[in-house]
Amino acid sequence: MKRKIFIIYIIFMILSTTFVYANSVASITLNSSSNSVKKGETFKVVLHGKCADGINGFSANYSYDSDYLELVNATVCDSNKWSNLGVNNELAVICNSSSKITDSNLFEFIFRVKDTAKEESKLEIAISNIILDSDKSTDSNINIENQKIFVTIAKNVSTDNKPNTNNPSENKPGTSVDNPSNNTPEQGSNSNVNNKPEQGINNTSSKPQSGTNSSNITSNSSSSAATGKIPQTGSNITFIFVLIGSLIAMFVSFLLYRKYKDII
Repeated sequence: MKRKIFIIYIIFMILSTTFVYANSVASITLNSSSNSVKKGETFKVVLHGKCADGINGFSANYSYDSDYLELVNATVCDSNKWSNLGVNNELAVICNSSSKITDSNLFEFIFRVKDTAKEESKLEIAISNIILDSDKSTDSNINIENQKIFVTIAKNVSTDNKPNTNNPSENKPGTSVDNPSNNTPEQGSNSNVNNKPEQGINNTSSKPQSGTNSSNITSNSSSSAATGKIPQTGSNITFIFVLIGSLIAMFVSFLLYRKYKDII
């Protein structure tokens, strides 16, 4: 009798582990077209889904910092595959296709940064209460962990170039840097010829000094580059813990069975 109970327990643990693994292959993530934007700019956030058993639809709630972000548009990525039945900040997306879809962009948001947004601040965009409906005939609903991303408001760098005022003589037409007296007309000579500005000096010296602002722009854009990907759901970690717990339980059960058998 004890032997049968032990075998049933092992089968139960194996089935439980398989069920957790099946849930771990389903995920929904958020991806932004840019992680650093300026005031007045728009950017896109895409909700992406994966499920080995096929995606029949999903439901969720979304939120964002409405004080600094304006929602320009919210719609399904492909109207031939998906339809949204949700209202306000609720999503209720169903599949229109008869084909099995295991990996697809599901929904997209387009945001514009308001002029009141604070520079270098991080704005949060999140989805919660996520339930993915797979194509399985039973136990099709899969709970997905809440997802969020952050978008940084970049500083606006001025690109206006101003003339160099350190040496006023450089910006005055008709003045030679090497010898200013060359531009003074000689007595008895034709003043129309001598008063012409020397070529090659004024055109270059009167140009605005550049180089400082462009280096700042390059430094700013490189420092605001986004790195890394949005983390996946934590189901894989759950699977590892369940598997370890199952192995420990199996080992303890085996020891108890041996002990009981020796007593008999």
